[in-house]
Amino acid sequence: MPCKITCHPSFIEDLPTFRTVESNVQVSGELTTSRGPGTAFQFALSFVEQLFGPCKAEDMDNTLVR
Repeated sequence: MPCKITCHPSFIEDLPTFRTVESNVQVSGELTTSRGPGTAFQFALSFVEQLFGPCKAEDMDNTLVR
């Protein structure tokens, strides 16, 4: 099964339509993609979640955002 990917909105039409999604961050197997600079924090939190679990990602989100 092919990976689902996302990218900056100005380039999304250049990707194969069967692989693209319009989410801010897309995790597909070992591949993590993001839509661009505006989603950097969500992108970073997705790595925290993948490495340390959802509780740690939520703690980081609450600590850094509030």
